[in-house]
Amino acid sequence: MTNAQRHQRFAVAGGTGQIGLPISQSLAAAGFQVTVLSRTAKPSSDKNIVYTAADYSDESALVEVLKGHDVVIDALAFTAILADQDLPKRLARATKKAGVKLFVPNDWSFDMERVAERNDIAVHPIANAELDYHKYLQNELKLPFLGIWTGIFTAYVPMLLSIDFDTHTASFVGKGDTPFISTGYGDIGRFVAAAFTNLAPSQLENRTLRVVSQLKSPNEILKELAGKLGSGEFKQDNMSIEEAKEKASNVDFSNMFESMLPWLKLVAETGNGGGENNDNALVHFEPKESIVDTILADRRAASDKQ
Repeated sequence: MTNAQRHQRFAVAGGTGQIGLPISQSLAAAGFQVTVLSRTAKPSSDKNIVYTAADYSDESALVEVLKGHDVVIDALAFTAILADQDLPKRLARATKKAGVKLFVPNDWSFDMERVAERNDIAVHPIANAELDYHKYLQNELKLPFLGIWTGIFTAYVPMLLSIDFDTHTASFVGKGDTPFISTGYGDIGRFVAAAFTNLAPSQLENRTLRVVSQLKSPNEILKELAGKLGSGEFKQDNMSIEEAKEKASNVDFSNMFESMLPWLKLVAETGNGGGENNDNALVHFEPKESIVDTILADRRAASDKQ
């Protein structure tokens, strides 16, 4: 496929964040032109990256910033969306008005389509909102979109398993033998670049792709982690599936994390966060990141800052 047949100009909202930065860097490394939307414009050391100031509260201003781009990628932080719940739709509306060809929504999570289709656990309101958002993009805005499901971020696995290195304990749901999908930030960026390099624009519209760094169970992760630390087994204080369902059902919109974390643990244990099917091969992508190596690297980095 020639460059003329590919999307060439990308705008990344949240392009300096945990997800957005590796996406921006990977696209630029692949030769694409990337506009990183940030609070202030600044010089760039990369000839393929331009930093542009963006006011996300001003839809008309966003339209002007986004004009001339082929693809807009939403990699805004979850905290920004919680603080301004109309932000995703505002960005999508501006994308549509600017004449952009493809929109990548903020789907970086477990495969919510899989959860809804399996229908063996209740779908959390946040997950439901993601699925409704797809319908909004396709049916109301008529905006071509590409969703990308990542599983849980590799950096968030210690939170998912409630790993405490000081007490050498962990807590999850059930027996911990069910593999779940996890993907590292760098692998997400490389997967996005591979998808836009190797798939034609017609193969990217109104669909979802699934990327996987690793598919491992909690027990496999804890065993490998203990081995690399040279320590004994992690003690476990696990919730039952019934207890997790109860905690996940007590939704407090002022503190969504209280119900979201047990729900994510439930997704992992019930097999909703797994699945052998992914699109790594389709886009010619080879993952590089390991769950346990990432956990240890993050722990060393945190220790170095103290």
